[in-house]
Amino acid sequence: MTSHSWEPVPRTYDPLKAGSIDGTDTIPHDHGIIRAMQ
Repeated sequence: MTSHSWEPVPRTYDPLKAGSIDGTDTIPHDHGIIRAMQ
């Protein structure tokens, strides 16, 4: 399985990428993402 394959359950969770529309954000843009990163 490649790293770009879709899986129903993520193996890792990155709150910043999950909260980004295109996955390219580098700075948290809201308080929910900041809380999830703590």
